[in-house]
Amino acid sequence: MRDYRSTIELFSVELIDYFSGWLLKNKDKFDIITIALSPECCGSWDNSVNMANRILKPLNLKIDI
Repeated sequence: MRDYRSTIELFSVELIDYFSGWLLKNKDKFDIITIALSPECCGSWDNSVNMANRILKPLNLKIDI
């Protein structure tokens, strides 16, 4: 029986990279961008920050906590 308390990846690296490229290409169309990632959704704060930083990397932005 599977332990559903373990982390399950909802978004593939390929999807995150695709979205990052799309965000970079369309960044001039936005005044504000909100990225909301919870440790409950991502498995931990470290996972949340790592995912946010992967999304923000093409924009030369980084989150540190």
